[in-house]
Amino acid sequence: MALRYRLESGRGLILADQTQEKDTPVVEIVTPEEFTGIDLGDADVHEALRLLAHSKGTFANLLPDCIIGSLSLLGKEDEGLRIDHFGFFLSAQRLVFIDEGDACEKILAGLGNLSKVSSITSARVLFELVKHSIQDDAQFLTGIERKLSDIEEQVIEDNAAAPSNELLGFRRRLLRHDRSYQQLTDMALVISKDEYLLLTKDDRRLFRLLSQQTERLFQRSQYLKEYSLQLRELYQMQIDVQQNKTIQWLTVITTLVVPLTLISS
Repeated sequence: MALRYRLESGRGLILADQTQEKDTPVVEIVTPEEFTGIDLGDADVHEALRLLAHSKGTFANLLPDCIIGSLSLLGKEDEGLRIDHFGFFLSAQRLVFIDEGDACEKILAGLGNLSKVSSITSARVLFELVKHSIQDDAQFLTGIERKLSDIEEQVIEDNAAAPSNELLGFRRRLLRHDRSYQQLTDMALVISKDEYLLLTKDDRRLFRLLSQQTERLFQRSQYLKEYSLQLRELYQMQIDVQQNKTIQWLTVITTLVVPLTLISS
């Protein structure tokens, strides 16, 4: 069932009925089936958003009267394996999310800080939703860095049995985060430019700050990805050293045994 909230300064998101209230910014969450019956004022925009909502990526397109796009947000509980995906329609007074599940509803329920916003807008809700989804990412990446550091110590001490699979797992996880941060940065930049001036000056500033934050996360993720590659190379070098030592011992033994074999023959 579709959910609808009205935005009130000092109170945040307030559940409302389906009656459109004039000059009152609203946020709606609908399923793909319910979306087909929503009037967005333009059939072309409706069709474009329907296609975007199934693109499985993070994008934003600026149009004269609205901004349409989609969000793919990585989960943290399962180490980034789950992806919450939904489309969105943003205008000056309206924000519509197209969500097949309940991910968007759960995120909005956790935006308690909206009640502290003195002048709340539909764009501010979108900003807070994205910000909430990445609020623990710096700590998450720090955890990965700590684990990589532990592997480095094991490799240097020559006590690591087989960290290659573990390093490969970290690298794959970081690749997903790389893609997510890059797309979020691009989306935030597109919205911050707002060439049709749909948003307030403060909202454009917030999305500009968001693009800077996701860019920093992207750079951190890139560094960790390179770190994991260097550790893999270090581990391979340790294996090569061990193999060279084994070959040297075999050579010495062969050198001693072959003359004795010839003499006995």
